[in-house]
Amino acid sequence: MDTEEYLKTIDEKTDVMRRLMAYRQKYERWDEDFVPLDDMSIDQLCNYYTSTQEILNKQLTKTNNN
Repeated sequence: MDTEEYLKTIDEKTDVMRRLMAYRQKYERWDEDFVPLDDMSIDQLCNYYTSTQEILNKQLTKTNNN
């Protein structure tokens, strides 16, 4: 894979994660600990990204096992 293809792959993954995080925010905004993505600190944003990735991986595992 050349550099251009690699960067395109990273850009696509980033776009998917950004959309997933925004979609997840729609359902969590009624939580008492809710913090909008734009107001999160770097640490909060990294943790939110990681937890979103974990949710995605669990869902993909369920889908692939069925």
